[in-house]
Amino acid sequence: MGQTFTPLTEEEVQRLDQLLGEQGGEQAMTASEVHGYFSAIAAGPPVPLNRDDWLPAILGGAMPEAEPESSGELMTLLGRLYMQTSDDVLAGHSRPLFTRLVSARDGEVRESAGPWTRGFLRGVGLQPALWRAGSRLDASLDQLMAPILELGRMETAWHRDQAIDEQRYRILLGHMGRTVLAIAGFWRQYGERVRAAAG
Repeated sequence: MGQTFTPLTEEEVQRLDQLLGEQGGEQAMTASEVHGYFSAIAAGPPVPLNRDDWLPAILGGAMPEAEPESSGELMTLLGRLYMQTSDDVLAGHSRPLFTRLVSARDGEVRESAGPWTRGFLRGVGLQPALWRAGSRLDASLDQLMAPILELGRMETAWHRDQAIDEQRYRILLGHMGRTVLAIAGFWRQYGERVRAAAG
């Protein structure tokens, strides 16, 4: 099937961040967080979700205003990112959208996985009963999730100025796309059985 959308450019990702802040305020997700959120939806249980299921969390519990032109632009960018994320997972080449930060300590530019991992876990939280049922059916799901949880913990420690294993951190960053695809593989194999067991 041919691609029917245009992936977001770096400038559009920045614009999405701006619009999320304007529409949802301080409680809104960032673009990186949204990508993690959509990654969990795309790789997770094979249960259809509509926009009203996933949109409020992105905007901090709010829904976009109907009138401003920026609301339409926001929904267009979100829709394209949703399709981009789903298409990447389906095609087998997930590429997490990490945040770039400048360290206040040494001025070094680094990729931060904090927002992305938070978003992924919030995506898991959309269907917690199914994820728990998947873990009960086959404990390998917990093992597949472990790198995401570990990366999130390391990110929290870094922001608290605690020492982390930088080499391990970079390895986890580099493997995160494959982690998402492995989780997607789990749900392709066990999804229908989990749904049946969960009732």
